[in-house]
Amino acid sequence: MHKNDTHTYILTETACPKWGHGSYKDRVELYSGGLRFIKVTRADTGEYSCDVSNADKFGEAKIQLIVQVPPSPPLCGIPSTVTTGSQVILTCNDKDGSPPSTYKWFKNKTPLPEDPSKFAVYKNSTYTINPQDGNLLFASVAKEDSGEYYCTASNGFGSPASCAPMLMEV
Repeated sequence: MHKNDTHTYILTETACPKWGHGSYKDRVELYSGGLRFIKVTRADTGEYSCDVSNADKFGEAKIQLIVQVPPSPPLCGIPSTVTTGSQVILTCNDKDGSPPSTYKWFKNKTPLPEDPSKFAVYKNSTYTINPQDGNLLFASVAKEDSGEYYCTASNGFGSPASCAPMLMEV
């Protein structure tokens, strides 16, 4: 389910509590045999249960709702000046994507490979990229690492989002 979608769950019995209050007011409708979410939000992700009964039976219906949210432009931490030989970490974090985003880094509009040792042009690079947490780590930054950096966040829902490019001078 995507953010702002409307989705209907059909229940076999009607014994659910009233949903007309709190954060669900005007967003959830209960009707005979069903529960309809209108304009879901990421906060609606979770397990929902409903006690169901009739004259001689009792049970519980459970539904897992996962709201998928495209990434928002990530917050990037890119220092403007750094000292040659120092360890430097550039950070990239998207707080909105669901499922969580993975990250790619770019230098001067060119994607940085996750494993620089596989590319001759990057063979002397001392960086590592963690695509899960968004960190770009330079173990020992060099003059050649100066450039304009930015990252993108993607999670398969919606378009990838990026932060504004920022110049890092060594």
